[in-house]
Amino acid sequence: MKPDPRDDEWQTLYRSLGATLSRFGEEDAYGKGDYWIVDDDYGDTSHKVCVSRLAFITPELVAAVQRSLSDVPHWRVLLQVDEEVNGLPASSTGLTVCFDSVEPHPSSRTRP
Repeated sequence: MKPDPRDDEWQTLYRSLGATLSRFGEEDAYGKGDYWIVDDDYGDTSHKVCVSRLAFITPELVAAVQRSLSDVPHWRVLLQVDEEVNGLPASSTGLTVCFDSVEPHPSSRTRP
């Protein structure tokens, strides 16, 4: 059975995101750092990054994530903010970062 090229893309982007995000903060899967790159592959063309501090997401960080997507422009990175407010989880917010665009998650858009 031939390896799936998508699996190689997933691994390459995972490593690239790790190198990129580590320049901006500290990774910790338990919310003690700034972010955590989810290490489960769900079979689609996206990576999820759980962000523990909203202030971690800056225009410079977003631009760096977009550069990480230059070799796989059909992929996207979901920056999911999991910040706590007064010890309770804040509402789900975040950004979907694509090579050529940035969109708020549907749950973080203002509703009419």
